[in-house]
Formats: sequence, structure tokens, C-alpha cells
Amino acid sequence: MRVFCSFVLVCVIGVQGKVAPDGFPACKRTDPQIEKCFLDGIENIRPQLQAGIPEVNIPSLEPFLVPTLKLDRTAPNLRLKAVLKNMVARGGGNFRIDRLKINLNNKYAAEVKLFIPRLAVTVDYDVKGSRLLVLDIDGKGQLRGNFTGIQVVAKGSAKVIEKDGESYLQADKIATRLKINHGQIDINDTERPYAANSAVAFFNSSPNVVLDILNPLIEDTGAAIMKAFLNKIFGSIPLKELILDLKHLPGCHYSDPKVTECIQKAAEEAKVLLAHGVPSLGIQPLEPLKVPSVRLRQHNGPNKGLKYDAWLSDVTLKGLTDYKVNQMDIFPEKLKVLANISLPHLQMSGEFVILGHFQMLPVESTGKLSANFTMCSASIEALGARVHKRMVVRDAVVRLQCAGPLQADLDEAHSATGEMEMITDHIVQMHSNEIIAEVQPAVETTLAMVLEDIANNSVVGGWEKKFINFGSFVCPREEKALGRCLKDSFNLYIPQLASGLPEYGLPACEPLVVPSLTVEQSTGAIRVSSTYSDVTVRGPSKMKVTNVDVNPRKHLVVVDMHIPELLMRGRYRLHGNVLMLPIEGEGTFSGRYSDIDAVVTIKLGRAHRDNAVDALSCDSLDVHFHVAGASVQLNNLFGGDGELGRAMNKFLNENWQKLTEELQAPLEVALKDFLKPLADHSFATLNADDILYS
Repeated sequence: MRVFCSFVLVCVIGVQGKVAPDGFPACKRTDPQIEKCFLDGIENIRPQLQAGIPEVNIPSLEPFLVPTLKLDRTAPNLRLKAVLKNMVARGGGNFRIDRLKINLNNKYAAEVKLFIPRLAVTVDYDVKGSRLLVLDIDGKGQLRGNFTGIQVVAKGSAKVIEKDGESYLQADKIATRLKINHGQIDINDTERPYAANSAVAFFNSSPNVVLDILNPLIEDTGAAIMKAFLNKIFGSIPLKELILDLKHLPGCHYSDPKVTECIQKAAEEAKVLLAHGVPSLGIQPLEPLKVPSVRLRQHNGPNKGLKYDAWLSDVTLKGLTDYKVNQMDIFPEKLKVLANISLPHLQMSGEFVILGHFQMLPVESTGKLSANFTMCSASIEALGARVHKRMVVRDAVVRLQCAGPLQADLDEAHSATGEMEMITDHIVQMHSNEIIAEVQPAVETTLAMVLEDIANNSVVGGWEKKFINFGSFVCPREEKALGRCLKDSFNLYIPQLASGLPEYGLPACEPLVVPSLTVEQSTGAIRVSSTYSDVTVRGPSKMKVTNVDVNPRKHLVVVDMHIPELLMRGRYRLHGNVLMLPIEGEGTFSGRYSDIDAVVTIKLGRAHRDNAVDALSCDSLDVHFHVAGASVQLNNLFGGDGELGRAMNKFLNENWQKLTEELQAPLEVALKDFLKPLADHSFATLNADDILYS
């Protein structure tokens, strides 16, 4: 039944109080191609960026203006105190984004690499008490510069702030690296023209030398300008309009006596998301709704004098999202939902072509159409079906009625009949309301099709199919994206293993306590039987997952991890031979292992749940590792013989690589015994169908 609750949610979806202009980048948090989504959005608004977008505080990029800038820096070969005014930069609008990385897993961090082919800068300067190498660069005047091949790498993070009941981003830390391939300048100095000419000659003869000296100052100044630039934008657009998020939508079930209120709440929270559209789920934006073409034919209508064929193209419909739910009825036994919503104002626009006859006169006209529908209501009926254990919406019907006056215009009508132009255009205008009214059935059909697509591709099928809840993460199901998301989630939770994660059944592991461990090695150069007890291990919570590969078809997960250091203490008992040398002892020991690279291969399976879907299980787990360095201290070897004990410890530490190779297999078995329960706890929280294909 959640299917139908979700369907009604999307039937009444919309946007209210939207700040960002149409086309402004807004991407879904869990989109596996979120970088591409933002890049596509930036390209869409590139034309607007040239002149600026005042409603979201984006200034013009062509030119880019900086009214005032104060510089004060002392560094090797540089002392600079300056006030810059009226800075004008041209060419920034031709930027190219070569790389974009975004991390939204419990943080807001990004890295971008930009390339600007050419930048022309003019600025008024006032420089006092300044020196570059041995040159006195004091002066006042105007500088003009041309710089080419500009590469910028910017890294930054943002935090969430609350303002007037809304969440906004605020740039927190930004660092830039900048490289300018070449530059030439000219200076018109009103105080020291001869000194300025010398400075110009020096710069133009060795621009890279001067730019290298100035580079730290330019990078810091660029980071400060970028931070201020971003915060002006972030401060005007609510976070929910930049990062679209489905994971906080409430789940509604038909057994809830307040299911209707639950659905309405979910609809409110999802407005912006579906208004922008979700490209990764194949959902087009709903505000405005775009209809590529509509074909109309009226030969037997109530007005016998007018017969026509009409083609409408590039039709857009605005206002669908300014809804109010009037009534909602849910019939779970019939897999049926009925709803009625009011739409106070709908605006339609597009282009038209009309061919026909009025009485005996030919009517041929093209132009632009616009219409305003008022006091409208829409009745929605959704019927579902069960298909292969899934719920789908098999049919949706929308009926639109508008009680208010209809205002319609066919503008820029240009008749193709020459001398009859005025007459035919007048006829078209006379019957514009009639023609627009005929569009209503086409709009109803389009709405029904769009709502079916949204329900079946996203909420009904796509959302549940394409995304997995893993702790506080919502991970895409697509294999590569799932691997990256699981890597991020593991790395988030690993530091918390120090104190344990009781909600997931994971015990504390810092220190990790191993009550007993037995290692039997009876082949090769090392033949040792040893037991270890009361072992504490420090360092597991510092491990880092470097890669996760998921293969749902083969039921495999391969995890690469790196552990910087493991420190072990405990008691031991051993006897046997090491490289032909007898060894025995019982006492305390300590060991240090550094730079451990491990590969963990997990075979997944299904665990039956009563009255529920199968849980994911860890059927088997194998570990292979490589250690870059190791040292050990075994106390009380040979019954406390100090000289023999020191000699054996020295021998062991000098031959640790050989010992590690020989003992690797039993140690991997021991490590597997430790990791298997952790994997069992972790995967048991997931549904098998979330990951496995069979």
C-alpha cells in the first residue's frame, strides 16, 4: 500500500516559495552522477552567468567587478601594502571546468579544477611601503594586465546554518592553488612614472619569476574572494533547493489511521525535489511541465462555422505545483487511490500553427499562444497492480476543471494568406478561447502519463530499486556507485568502532580484546605451536577502507583496506622450531605491525526471516594481507634465560619478513575469525534484495 501513498504524494507534488531561478543547478544527494548533474546545470545557466543572476546574488562574470580590495603581506622577497579599487576582469566567463569532485556523505565538501584561457584585468592601485625583491614598488595609478593559461584548483567545505527557519550552506574553509602560464602588464603611474616603467620592464621580461613570488598572495586573495562570492549565493538559496534529498521523506502505510496526513506531509517535503526533476531516475521537472507537441482537430464541434487543424509546440504549463489537497480516499483492498486537489492559477504558453476554414474563408495562421486558467481543480484516480512481487501503477486518470474565466491570446499571429491577413487573424483571435479549451484533454492525458512515470520509475520502483539504506547513508544500487558509497560509509563508522556501535551490534574495538588465539604452523621452515591469551590490540579504529567492489551477480564484496599500525600486548605460550632453531617460552609479549594492506573477500548469501524478506548474510569471508614492517618482543623465552631470549628476539626481528610469510596463513585465519562476526552484524541489517540480483 505504500506504493499508492507514494503515488498520491507525487500526484500532488509541487514547488512553493521557490527561490532559485528555473534551470539553476539542483541535484539529488544520492545521484551516482551528481558531479555531472551540477556540471550540466552550470552549463545550462552559463548564458545567464555572463550578465549575472541578481535574484540569487550572482554578480556578472563579464565583466567581473571587485570594488575594493586591501592587501597586506610580508613574505620572502615581498613586502606589500596596497589598496585596489575598481578592479575589472574580463574573460572569466569563458571558464572551463576540467574536474569536479563532490562529497555529500555527512559533509559538504568539493574540489574543482578550472581553466581560464585569457583574463584581461584593469585596476586602480595605491601602494605604500612596498618592495618586490630589490625594487621599490610604491606608487599610485592604474594597472592593465593580460594573463593567459590560468589554472585554478580550489578545495573547500561548507557547514549548514539556520536562518528564518530554513537551512542554508555557508562556505567554511576554502584553499586554492593557482598557476598562470604567462602574463604581460602596463602601468600608468601618476606619482612615480619612471619607477613604474622599470617595474613593467622587469615584469614583462620575467613574468614567471614575479608571478611565483606573488603566487601565495594571489592564492590567498583568490580564496577570500571565492568564499565571499559563494556565501552571497549560498545565503540566498535554501539548502533544499541546491541538494535534493529523498531520504528524509516519511514512509506511509495504509494501516496508519493518519495515513492521509502522513502522505500530505511527505508531499510537502518532496516538493522541491520533483519540481526540479530527478535526472538519475528519469523524472522530468514538473515546474514548469513541458509538453513537446499537441495535435488538435475540430471538424464537428459546436461551432459549425469553424473547422480547423492545429499543432501546438513547445507548450509549457506553470502553476501545477501551487496545489491544495481537498480530499483523499484510499482503498487498499482495491489497490486504488482517489484524490482531489485545487489549482488556483495555471499558465500555458507555446507556439501554434492553425489551418482551417471559417464559413467560406480560409484560416491559416502561426504565432505564439498564452492562456490563463483560474479556479481549477483536478480529480485524480490511480489504479495499481501486482507484477512479479512488485507494486506498479497500471493506470492514472486526471480530470481538470476550471470554473474561473479563461483568458487566452494567440499573439504574433501571421497569416499566410497575404491580403486576408487581418481578417484571418481576427477570426483566430475571436475563437482563441475555444481553441485553447480544446487543449484541456491533451493536458489531462499528459499529466496522467507524467504521474504514472514518476510513480513507477521513482517512488514505486526506482527509489526502492535504485537506492539502499545503509546506516545513515542512502547508497545508489548501481555497482560502482554503491562501492564508493559503502567505502564512505565504512570510513565514517570505523572511527566509531573505538567505542562500539551498539545500535548495529558492533562491540568496542579500541583496544580490541581477543580472549584467546591459537596459531598452528606445522610445515615449512617454521614449525610452531603457540597460543595467545588476554591479547589487546590497539589501532583497528585507525584503519581506512581504500576501495570497495560490489558484484551483486556473483554475490561478492571485495574490500581493500589499509591499517597504519597495530600494537599488540598479551600473554603467550609456544614451542617448536624457527629456521631449525628450537624455541620455547611462556610469558608476556608485545608486537608492532606497520603499514598493513589487507584484501577482504566476502561471499554474500540470504538468511531467512519469518514473515519478512530475506536478510543479507555473510556466508564466507577470506583475508589476505601484506605487512610492510614488524617487530616483536617475547619475554621469558627459554625459561627466563636472558641471553638466549635476547638473541632469539634479535633473530626474530631481523628475519621478520620470512617469519611473516611463514605465519601468514594461520594469521589470516585468525584475522578472518575476528572479522567474520563484524561482517555478520553489519550485513544482517540489510535486505538481501537490496544488493543481490538472485
